[in-house]
Amino acid sequence: GTFLAGQDKKPTSLKAFFIDETEVSNAEFCKAMGCSVEPGQEKLPKVGITIAEARSYAKQIGKRLPTTLEWERALRGTQGTLFPWGDQKDPAKANVSDNPAATHELMPVRSFSGPLFNMIGNAWEMVDGPVTPSANAIAMFAAVMTPPATAQEPWIAMRGGSFDRALEAGFAYDAVSIPERFSARNVGF
Repeated sequence: GTFLAGQDKKPTSLKAFFIDETEVSNAEFCKAMGCSVEPGQEKLPKVGITIAEARSYAKQIGKRLPTTLEWERALRGTQGTLFPWGDQKDPAKANVSDNPAATHELMPVRSFSGPLFNMIGNAWEMVDGPVTPSANAIAMFAAVMTPPATAQEPWIAMRGGSFDRALEAGFAYDAVSIPERFSARNVGF
């Protein structure tokens, strides 16, 4: 159906889709992919992988990654709220750096109430679909990746912020561009 998307809350239509309640945990990922999980890490989000590895996992279990608009619709509902809980900025409702009660590290995938858990904060969530990176994104990733990131390689988006970022209304409608080969300890799916 139709929902209000983007900063300007533009009516946007999507076909019906399903989305999982949580980020993919280490236990879920390793069960499907045949890897082992460090003790005590089972319920934490699977991070530090590329989009290719996330796609491989999704294919293995008969699913796919959401598109950026599907992710936004799941977060914002039909009315385009700024947060899963409404329009009030409340860092206490997410694993973000300005939540004084949060650990400022990854937390289990069901740490903050649902029906969809941790869509804001905890780990950035990779979404599928190509994006064109900005000049600033290219420069930033070129400085931290070897070989340096380029505009010619494939890029995707990540959404929702992470434990090491302060809560922003823009998490609902903005995306950050990353090279498909990028991985980090605060980026999952």
